[in-house]
Amino acid sequence: MRGGNFPWKTLPILLGNHGCILRNYPDNTLMPGERRTTLAQSKGIHDLTLREWSILVDALKNNLLTLQHITDHDAR
Repeated sequence: MRGGNFPWKTLPILLGNHGCILRNYPDNTLMPGERRTTLAQSKGIHDLTLREWSILVDALKNNLLTLQHITDHDAR
């Protein structure tokens, strides 16, 4: 990622391309970049409700989210 905005819309694709997953993502919280069924296309982080924003912020502040690189051994 080069300067600019955080790539919320493409985060799942970027993680997958680099063999990584996001552990402990909050349950029942839309992943930025996922399309909400009521919208024609994703608007990234702006698709989250206020409740989802709050849950995600808490998870980030409390270091609950972790990034894990998946190796062939991990995938088995």
